Amino acid sequence: MIDDISFFNQITASNISLLSKRQSGMQEERICELYELAVDAAEFATEMYKSGCGLYEVLSLVSQNFTGKNVSLHENAMDENKEKLCSFLTLLDVFDKAFFADFLLSELRRNGINVRESDFLPQNHIRESFTYVKNPLADEAFDVFSQEFNNPTVRYSSNFAEAVNLINSGEAEYCLLPLEERGGARLSTICTLIFKNDLKICSVTPVFGFEGNADMKYAMVSKSFSVPDVQKDDDRYLEIRIPDKSEITISELMSVVYLFGADVYRINSICFETEDGDRNYYSIVLKDQGRDFSSLLIFLTLFSSDYTAVGIYKNLE
Repeated sequence: MIDDISFFNQITASNISLLSKRQSGMQEERICELYELAVDAAEFATEMYKSGCGLYEVLSLVSQNFTGKNVSLHENAMDENKEKLCSFLTLLDVFDKAFFADFLLSELRRNGINVRESDFLPQNHIRESFTYVKNPLADEAFDVFSQEFNNPTVRYSSNFAEAVNLINSGEAEYCLLPLEERGGARLSTICTLIFKNDLKICSVTPVFGFEGNADMKYAMVSKSFSVPDVQKDDDRYLEIRIPDKSEITISELMSVVYLFGADVYRINSICFETEDGDRNYYSIVLKDQGRDFSSLLIFLTLFSSDYTAVGIYKNLE
């Protein structure tokens, strides 16, 4: 009997389908207008860049002049629908910004400004020197990380704070820190060290110990990034941190991430002690395969100035 029940009105379904087509046409018109905005912005940015301005300065000027939030309710909107319409238009504004950022990247590159991930994730490694607290798991991690270097050297530290101090003083280029326990739980003391010393995660590897059951992850950290090449079959991860009260909400950011074809690999909330007292943050690891994060990094630089890039690495699994 239940199989015979149908509450879905076919006329209503047909109307919704027709509305979708009309909305698709209107959205394409909107996308075309955003493209025109991006072309103009790219021409302005190119002139500023060639006159000697840095990329961040140029993007700051573009952000200040971006004509976003061009959303308003239509006349005679029903009162009971206004809240839903405002929510829809807010999300539409976020998509506008994402499309604009993506177009801007393409146009800048078309104008000869080859914007890359490394422009947002600076690399400044001088030596192949490591430090870490010696133990079997750390030794295993070093064996993995050192394969990417020609002549790595090691200086052992008595504790994690000493290892980080050697990084800060320039006596070592990299230090190895235990990052995650079994099950993916981040170690809070290590997260605090990374936060307070503004360290960057250059690589992450699982370690298993002599008996093969340790299942921890170690991180290779430094004062600057190590941006891995984009390879077709690689899984690449971008780790960022944003305050819980940010210019962009988590739901908005997730929409942009999916729009750019990436996935959310992990998201955690974490509290750090700052000069202004305890402050809550979101730690977000994004995953993409065979692509770079340049469009997302431009979007964040333009529209979420309070984000912090924490690391970029590949092939966790």
